[in-house]
Amino acid sequence: MTDTLYSSNKEIFESSNIVNYYSTLEGLQKPEEAIINLLLPDLKDMRMLDIGVGGGRTSRYFSDLVKEYIGIDYSEKMIEACQKRFGEERKNIAFEVCDARMMNIFKNDYFDFILFSFNGIDSVSHDDRIKILTEIKRVLKPSAYFCFSTHNIQSTKNLFRFEVTLNVRTLLSSIKKYIRLITINKQYKELWRKDYTIINDGAHDFKILGYYIKPAVQISQLKNLGFKNIQIFSLADGRQIHNNLEKNEDSWLYYLCKKD
Repeated sequence: MTDTLYSSNKEIFESSNIVNYYSTLEGLQKPEEAIINLLLPDLKDMRMLDIGVGGGRTSRYFSDLVKEYIGIDYSEKMIEACQKRFGEERKNIAFEVCDARMMNIFKNDYFDFILFSFNGIDSVSHDDRIKILTEIKRVLKPSAYFCFSTHNIQSTKNLFRFEVTLNVRTLLSSIKKYIRLITINKQYKELWRKDYTIINDGAHDFKILGYYIKPAVQISQLKNLGFKNIQIFSLADGRQIHNNLEKNEDSWLYYLCKKD
């Protein structure tokens, strides 16, 4: 499962149409804006690692704010797109091809802030996820920040909910997608009960498999690996979630924590 999931998703992220799509993305998501504002007083002195940088959506915003910015991705084509997009624009910015499961190009305790946005950490199996989190902890300085987004398994109730529309073309398209979803994910009615699982949610025309996890389980996963001060931010409005986390059905959530 580990090699199969990793390899199949990586192949998609090397394809030209997917690279072109990610290269056109602009703007920050609301939780990212909230986290920038939270860390803003300290960002100017930080070394930042942007994992799964894709086409550089986050690069322009964060590289202007930090002392040193390095974006990495396991897709060579994505890194080529970033280098072409930013060129020699700024001296404090660099891009490298790197597998987040084994970041040997970086020293221990080097970074002040690590970002893994757009659910990039969900593109690997559970075992590989633990390897990535362990490596992130290794290259982070003590008490340094780690922020990432991940799919919320509690949202699968909505993912597999069919909604009727009066637009015939849209209705036919929705029916087709719904049938594919429930055919591929045969246990879709029980997914939201699991602690975590791998789902084909239809992303990129059903070519990508993604990891979904229950928020409470994600918190435990982080704590067990040596992260503390865990804060969770809503995708919907960017606000920090303090209560009723077990009822949250955002498609994904942002987590901000510190190395213990």
